[in-house]
This record gives sequence, C-alpha cells and structure tokens, in this order.
Amino acid sequence: MSKPITMEELLSQQPTKTIKLNRGDKVTGEVIAKTLQEIVLDLGTKSEGVINKRDLPESTIESIKVGDKIESYVLYPESESGQVILSLQNRGQGRQQINPKWIKFMNAVNTEHTFRGKGVDVNKGGLVVEVSGVRGFVPSSQLSGESVLHLGELVGKQLNLKLVEVDPNANKLIFSERKNFTDEQKQALSKIKVGDKVQGPIQSVSSYGAFASLQDGLEGFIHISQASWEKVEDLSSKLSVGEEIEGEVLSVDENLGRVNLSLKNLQEDPFEKVAADYQPDDVIKATVSKVSDNGVFFSLQDGVEGFMPKESMEAGKTYEVGQSMNVLIDKVDLNRRRILLAPFLTSTSGLIYK
Repeated sequence: MSKPITMEELLSQQPTKTIKLNRGDKVTGEVIAKTLQEIVLDLGTKSEGVINKRDLPESTIESIKVGDKIESYVLYPESESGQVILSLQNRGQGRQQINPKWIKFMNAVNTEHTFRGKGVDVNKGGLVVEVSGVRGFVPSSQLSGESVLHLGELVGKQLNLKLVEVDPNANKLIFSERKNFTDEQKQALSKIKVGDKVQGPIQSVSSYGAFASLQDGLEGFIHISQASWEKVEDLSSKLSVGEEIEGEVLSVDENLGRVNLSLKNLQEDPFEKVAADYQPDDVIKATVSKVSDNGVFFSLQDGVEGFMPKESMEAGKTYEVGQSMNVLIDKVDLNRRRILLAPFLTSTSGLIYK
C-alpha cells in the first residue's frame, strides 16, 4: 500500500510559473482580497499584485468584489514586500528608464518604511522636503497640529516621514508626517464612530483649519468649512488656542490617528430661519457684493447672500460692487443654502411672449 501524499508534497509537484513582469506590462488578475489600503490580485505568478486604494475613485472601490477579474498595468515589478505594484492606468511602457533615486520610493509603496527628510521651504499648501536627494511635499493636512503651528520652524529640520504617493513620471512624491501610535491610542481610535460627539481644547489654528487635543492623545481636525454655517474668512476670529470645543465626528483617519470634526453640525443652521423670510417672487433691495464670470453675488438683509446666475442677468446691464437695486427672489435652495435671484424688470420692452 502506497504512503498517502501530503498537501505540501502535492503542491510541490505543481509547476511554478516564472513569468517575468516589466514596468508597463498589461496583466489580468483575480481579486482575492480587499484590505483597508489595497486591492490584492492573484496574477497567476509567484507574487501577488496590489492596487493602492488611493489610486481608485470611491465608486470604483465599492464596485470591485472578490472574484472579479481586473485588467491593470505593472507600476513596479517587485516591492520590498515582494508584491507586484499595479495601477489601472498605464504609467510607463516596457523598460522605460527611471531615475535611480526614485527606486527606493517605489519599493516602499504599501510599506510602513520611515524616511528621514529635511524641510526646505514652506508654501500655502504645506512643507517642501528633500529626501535622499529628491524633493517631495508634505500637505498641511498630513502634518501634525504641532507642526502646523510651527510650520516655518520646520525649514532646515529633520523629520520622520511616511510615503503617501509616488509617481516618477509626474515628478510627484507625497509624504505624511505620521506618528507612531501606542496600542492604547489605536484602541481608542477604533472606538470612535462617525456621528459621535467629542470634546477637547484647540491646539493650533491655521489658515485652513484648526487642531484640537482629544482624549487618549488623539488629534481632532476642524476644516475651516466645518467651523461655522456662515462663511469664515479668518478662522482665528472664530477659534483661539486653549478654547474648549465640542464637535461631531465626520470621519476617522487611521493613518494619521486623526479625527475629522464638524462644529457647525452641532449648531442650529441660521439660514433655515432667515430663508423663511424670503419667498419666490418677492421683490427685495440688495447690494452687489461680488461680480464673477458666472454671475453676480448680492448681500441681502441679515447677512444672507443671494446669487444671480449669468443666464438670468438683464442684457446690457452692468453690475458694480456696492451698487444697490431691487431684485426678484427666484428660488430658495435650502440644500445649497442659496437664494437665487432674477432681475426686477420695470419695463416690458424687449420681452418676447409665446
């Protein structure tokens, strides 16, 4: 009687595919897993293929199911983890030459490798850094609240950076100043859900948002658009360092250990009350506040803003900032928090009746 063969021995007898892949090759793979950060494909080779979810629209991610067949292109034949890095877009054909300085960044895609980089310049969007002789960028949204508060002081300093996105063809290298979180902080973050209410003092205020210190050493972020229902030009006029705030959780960023918050969601929307005083076909007095290519903005009473689309404007009429005139309420749009206006015509000259 022959000895039973084990599964390990059976697999070892199977032929191994040694297909060599090059950058730009088109491949077809079967989806075998969807993780928080990537789509994993079986390419029929010794290595799995991965597509970073950052490269995919949210609608595409939701439509992809385990078992689906997907066509993609080889972005890099082998990462540090031995996987084939893929993209739905063809970013390079065959043996296209890549600057050797970029190889280490392409190898680090989908890994937790930490780079040391030096801040070299500050601009409106964040911090320009130099890493291993290549210039990259850290967006303000990828910096800690403390770093944003002292952004100018980061020039000339060494930082620990994580890779977010790399595209040598577009000369694009994006980093994040992600921190190492304790198990306690990770556990605390996992318990926070969208819609929860959290509290904490404001840590720093910048031109685009504010950071707050939450319990368990977590960080909360309030984008300027979420600070108030009304348009805010200068966030420092609304929030100050040390001020205790309460916000509603909009989303949780597990990579940054950051909780994105809304202050306005916990406030009564004044537009609903004010808008009740405006009805379609009402004639009101308004003042031109801004003229754009798309139309004219008007300041109404109670600080409410109205908008007259270009197609509704009176032919041949000029509009100047500060000019007051009677206008007609065309529509009150509660969803977009806008009052649409039309000209108040006092003459029927030039009108065509059907």
